[in-house]
Amino acid sequence: GFISGSPAFDDGDAITTSAIEKGDVAIGNVVQTGSGSKYYLDSAASAGGFSLFDRVKKADPDSKVGDTAKNAEDARVAQAAKRAEELEAKRAAAAERVAEARAKKEAAAAEAERKREEVKAKKEAAAAEAQAKREAAVAEAERKREEVKAKKEAAAAEAKAKREAAADEAGRKREEAKANAAAAEAKAKREAAADEAGRKREEAKAKREAAAKATKAEQTVKMARPGATISLFGFGQKSENSEAPAKIRKPVLPKTKPVPRGVPTISKWRENRDGSISGFISGSPAFDDGDAITTSPIVSGELVGGNIVQTGSGSRYYLDAATAASGSSLGAGFSLFGRNEDSFTTGTTKNPDKDTKKQAEEAKAQRLAEVEKKKKDLAEQAARKAKAEQTMRAARPGGTISLFGFGQGDDNANASRVRPPSKIRSAPRGVPTISRWRQNRDESISGFISGSSAFDDGEAITTSPIVKGELLKGNVVQTGSGSRYYLDEPSAASDGLFSLFGK
Repeated sequence: GFISGSPAFDDGDAITTSAIEKGDVAIGNVVQTGSGSKYYLDSAASAGGFSLFDRVKKADPDSKVGDTAKNAEDARVAQAAKRAEELEAKRAAAAERVAEARAKKEAAAAEAERKREEVKAKKEAAAAEAQAKREAAVAEAERKREEVKAKKEAAAAEAKAKREAAADEAGRKREEAKANAAAAEAKAKREAAADEAGRKREEAKAKREAAAKATKAEQTVKMARPGATISLFGFGQKSENSEAPAKIRKPVLPKTKPVPRGVPTISKWRENRDGSISGFISGSPAFDDGDAITTSPIVSGELVGGNIVQTGSGSRYYLDAATAASGSSLGAGFSLFGRNEDSFTTGTTKNPDKDTKKQAEEAKAQRLAEVEKKKKDLAEQAARKAKAEQTMRAARPGGTISLFGFGQGDDNANASRVRPPSKIRSAPRGVPTISRWRQNRDESISGFISGSSAFDDGEAITTSPIVKGELLKGNVVQTGSGSRYYLDEPSAASDGLFSLFGK
């Protein structure tokens, strides 16, 4: 029927209850369903039954018209049916609106889900791309390290092959020089024996001629008449046709070649056991004139005064011809700090091991003297600085202080001392930095490098010998090959100064 007075339905809503279990189904009674719901029965439906869509049954044309109350009831039922239809239409419209809103909400949720999936896919793609880039970078770094390692190994193998080839060539040259020296010595002995034999023959001949002349003079005196004049100028003299004395053979000096421009000269040189040359250099941009040096093994050029020779690294040197003429490169002993005059007269050769030991001791003493000089200069600078600060503290307010005496010694010291180059606070762009460094015996530097494209930061390296720049913290130095490095903190063992013999 049509309900009214219910909090769960609108007045006039058409409903169907569950089965009635309590109460008589009659107008004016209260009935109750199995679930406990209770309803008051107002008026009953028409005899034709109740229908939600055909609530009013058509009157039978043969039936008689009822009374006025019946007509009123029919009108009320028709009005209630109309009201029910209107409510049904409203509910349908509301349900349609709810369905439309639900559809929109579901569409929005689907769109949001799609966007979330799209963002998630983009994030996953970006993460995959970043991972791929990282893996590619790691692979590229590994490839570069392997490439650098391969280059180092190839360079080491090439250097080893060059050293072995140079040593073989030096050995061959030494053997050849020994053979030539033996041949020259044998030839000299033969010539000396021939000269001695000729001298003895000439001496015997002169004795025979003198004896013959003496006999002839004696006979002439005996045969001379008393009072005759005898010429004494012919006694003991050779005739004009007699042979002239043998000529003395003069040593033939090698022809000297002009020194090419840019090629350093090595004087008082000698050949070492490993095929290198030791001597005093001049005309080199990397050394002071008169510095004692030892080259790497010679691989090209004959070791004769007046020639140009070349080492395995490509360095070229002119061998002083005067050294070869004096004989210091062959039989005589050689010292980096003086010549042994006895060796030139006797022709003996010094023990190379003793010479090398002596040279090392003298070089060590010289380096220690340089270190002491540097320490002394630093101590003097510190003393001058302390004196200047003390003078400033002791000055009276308003007093006049001369600034020309601060940090200066006497006039003679100022004339000879050169101001050291200013230090650089940080490494120039593109110049690698070496930290915890120390100086080695061969003037190279060992330390830990950073800022280099060829090495990893913190990698331990040893440079080639330094030829330019002072070995102090904050300076930029340069090797013979042109590589430049910025010196940071030195090794704790060096205390800011270079160490002669390592840590």
